[in-house]
Amino acid sequence: VSNDMTEGIIARFRTMAIHRPSVLVGHVVGSVLQSVASVVLVGAVGAAIGFRSTDATALEWLAAFGLLVLFALAFTWIAVGMGLISPNAEAASNNA
Repeated sequence: VSNDMTEGIIARFRTMAIHRPSVLVGHVVGSVLQSVASVVLVGAVGAAIGFRSTDATALEWLAAFGLLVLFALAFTWIAVGMGLISPNAEAASNNA
């Protein structure tokens, strides 16, 4: 986000007829989808090497997955906010 803000791509988007927050929403959706893919991959590897839950129901697993998605969403918006207030990409990476 910080790179996009400092390198001028946002200025180019302002001249186009697009919804203003669509760039930020696109960053967030992409990051959350990447997080979901990694959670699914880790779960699949865990199941492949023998992890089994005897006490949790499918609904409880779905709730746990939903919480992980919400955490990814929250932390992604925090990172976007830090990228917006940082003057450049180096400062944004040092804020975390």
